[in-house]
Amino acid sequence: MTATGESRYSEPEAIFKELEKKRRWPNDLSSKVNIESCDKTSTNKKIQRKIVAEEVSEECEFTPREYKKETSQRTPFESRYNSEPEAFESTSTEFIETEVEPIDCGECLGEGETQCTECNGDGVNHCPNCNSSGEVRCDCETGSISCPVCHGQTYIDCKKCEPNGRINCKNCEGGTVDCECTNSGEAGKRTKKITETRTTRRNYNGDRDETIPNEHKERIRREETTICDTCDGAGERDCEKCGGIGSKPCQNCDSGSYLCDNCKGGEVTCAECDGDPISRCRDCSGEGMIPCEPCNGQGTHPCEVCDQTGDLFYAKVGEVRYRSKTREKATNKDKIQQQIGKEALETIRAAEGYQESVRVETPHGSPTPEREVVLREETEIRTVPVQKVKYSYEDSEYTLYEIDGNFHCKSTNQPFSEIAKAEQKVLGVMFVLGVLFLIGLLIYLFLFAPQ
Repeated sequence: MTATGESRYSEPEAIFKELEKKRRWPNDLSSKVNIESCDKTSTNKKIQRKIVAEEVSEECEFTPREYKKETSQRTPFESRYNSEPEAFESTSTEFIETEVEPIDCGECLGEGETQCTECNGDGVNHCPNCNSSGEVRCDCETGSISCPVCHGQTYIDCKKCEPNGRINCKNCEGGTVDCECTNSGEAGKRTKKITETRTTRRNYNGDRDETIPNEHKERIRREETTICDTCDGAGERDCEKCGGIGSKPCQNCDSGSYLCDNCKGGEVTCAECDGDPISRCRDCSGEGMIPCEPCNGQGTHPCEVCDQTGDLFYAKVGEVRYRSKTREKATNKDKIQQQIGKEALETIRAAEGYQESVRVETPHGSPTPEREVVLREETEIRTVPVQKVKYSYEDSEYTLYEIDGNFHCKSTNQPFSEIAKAEQKVLGVMFVLGVLFLIGLLIYLFLFAPQ
């Protein structure tokens, strides 16, 4: 098949405006370029198109519900190549092996349910609360516990008095208090002030006393110290509040403690068992066994592998991938004409061997890419326009070819942008450094490597 056409760039200036959009070309190329000549011609372009097929498959496990869903969505295995694309485009077809007979599930042996491993299929387990006895013994063991008030002592120590059951007198120390005589002077003694009338006096000679006349009598005051009649000279006396004992009996207790009114004999009834230390287990109602929680007392679990059906399907599933490959090449027209017959023969041979080539069985296991098989091939000969443009840029001359909208030139002889030039310099420097590194490595291995 052949075709002809005109270049999409009718004028050479349009070529350079298009090149300005590319990063590797100067952005002022169209304004500074000087077009010297533009030769227009044509050439033959060979376009080869072909459709190749590749099949990838594996064997999968399905429950009946999954198998029904997959067979409704995928193409049957026998018809997987019936949907070959008519145009040269890349598509794919998912397929599954149909009419597969089910087999018994290996997990439940075809029963649809598996035995519970917790209760071994009995549906009940031993009660951990009563250890399977059906009875629960209280921690108190006797139905009573130590009184929390007296701590099992029956009596409570009185906090208001001493351990002997008496309260020390706050008015005295040891039953005595200081006597009032201590405030007037020497302890145990009292000083009295005495007023007397002097009735006699010594005579002038001093050898006898004589009576003083009434008109000459005088009053004489003196102090007299005597033993205190209250404390009998001791300086202290018995406390009138405690009677000289130093303490008084406690009104709250007897002998330093009092009987606990919360218990009888230091024990109270246990609140947990209400006085009965042995009771029926509430978890198992006295049976000693409880229903198995994992299986809800059924003894079995629904099989998750086969979805409780007992059957499994093993079917081959996969995908046929159609890929379109196109190869274009400008070449000589006479040479193409000579190859048309050979290529047509190869296309016919590929079509004849199509059914046998693509039917390749895949072993069980993970998907394995298979060889590509050419299903259909087409060769097109097209006449395409060619423009050879000679131009100068910044006092340098260059040549550029435009072939069917594509640009061809020598990359080492074009006015590339500064970015492209910098990239080329960096690549050149990296190349030189790489060569120097390899030379240094070889010298090191030659001189210092262990023999």
